Amino acid sequence: MSDNIDYIEDFADALSKFNKETAHFAFLSLLTSQLEQENSIDAADFLQRIRSSLEVVLDGFTPDQEADSSHYWEPDGCHGWLSDFELASHDFKIVDHAEDYVVLEMNAVISVKVEGEFSLSHYDSIDRDSVGLGGIVTTAEEQFESAILVTICGDLNGDLSDVDIEDVEVVDPITSIDFGTLEPDYGYDE
Repeated sequence: MSDNIDYIEDFADALSKFNKETAHFAFLSLLTSQLEQENSIDAADFLQRIRSSLEVVLDGFTPDQEADSSHYWEPDGCHGWLSDFELASHDFKIVDHAEDYVVLEMNAVISVKVEGEFSLSHYDSIDRDSVGLGGIVTTAEEQFESAILVTICGDLNGDLSDVDIEDVEVVDPITSIDFGTLEPDYGYDE
């Protein structure tokens, strides 16, 4: 074993060790202090720009459909969108940087809504075939936590308003949604 070699399992943690000496930590310090202020207009605007980028990334995403039913069901497709997001902490990691950009890893709690379409049928033991019960459309909402990679460009020595959000990537996106129990829609109004 050597005293001069370190092993770090998380790739982002390893990169942040190298980047601490060279990155624009003035920007990171400014970002953290602005986010910790309750009424910071610059921080609210910065978070809104991240949210707008997440809306684009998640608009129309198509997770696997899961459900329960006393009937046979088949997924007929779905599409999702961003419902809400918030930062889980203000502990950011720098994973890449240059003079005019920095890529930060941030932990976020992301809420999504998904509309799913399903076909329902029932097996008729007398005729020995499936009888269609029609289709239904239902909506589900899920929340998940993931790291997001945020690429920030512009004057990193200025204010938050001097930078742009160039890209946002969800590291561990949600891949399936449970729509709960499916029942035919008989059209009864309560």
